[in-house]
Amino acid sequence: MAESKEAHSLPDSILQEEALRILENSSHSNRSFTQCDIGNKKMDLSYDERSHLLLNLDGNVIYRSRFDGKWRQTPYGAEWEDETTVNQVISTLKRRNALHKEGIQIFRNGEALINLSPFYVYAIDGKNFSFAYEPDQNILYSPELGLIYRSRIDGVWHYGMRNSPLDSSIKVDEIIQYISYRQELVTEKREISQKYLEVLEKKYREKKTKIGQFSFSYDSSANIFYFFETGLVWRSPLDGEWKCEKGYSMPYSDDVMEDLMQKLHPSPPHPPT
Repeated sequence: MAESKEAHSLPDSILQEEALRILENSSHSNRSFTQCDIGNKKMDLSYDERSHLLLNLDGNVIYRSRFDGKWRQTPYGAEWEDETTVNQVISTLKRRNALHKEGIQIFRNGEALINLSPFYVYAIDGKNFSFAYEPDQNILYSPELGLIYRSRIDGVWHYGMRNSPLDSSIKVDEIIQYISYRQELVTEKREISQKYLEVLEKKYREKKTKIGQFSFSYDSSANIFYFFETGLVWRSPLDGEWKCEKGYSMPYSDDVMEDLMQKLHPSPPHPPT
């Protein structure tokens, strides 16, 4: 009966020669490393899918020996971990590589789009952050955090060039909801301005209405005012609050506006839709 190959131990010289050759032909430059739990220790590793090598941040390489099929490590060819452990590590690193490639692609596609988007301030734990949102790509950009996106690989929100999972305290869905609301207000303001500003401005010059100290023109069908100081003033159907053409800081209180409405209408009119 023929003896198996594993019955004979390989000469150290052959294993060392193989290890040195692999070490000389591998490169650790321009690689991203991930900390992996290997038994009771941690190692920073990177997986080269082309050469099927595990690269250690310390400069060594982990490889499958062509002589006995075992996983070994440079510089002397000592045995490394068992097949199950290696497969788990490679699976983790392949996923990390995929996330990294996804992140690079999203950065390439997203930066130009984000540069065209307005920024909105949103407070997180008492600290203000600026965010821009690109709805078609579903990505956020913050100068403080970088590009933020939901990975198609793991469904988790990631940020920055290292594709790190976003801290759970940052409620991305709430931020997007807030920005979408602000963008809707901008759209509402633009549409109302295009439809009413010229007409009510002309009406104000020709024959304005005066109630107490306030002079204005008014469109009764949509309940929209024009004041010289503020431009158009209307109650937004989005949140029921009063808005004005020249910014969102109203010079008049809501009580004043409601009082004017009461004088113009015996019963409160419905907000414009």
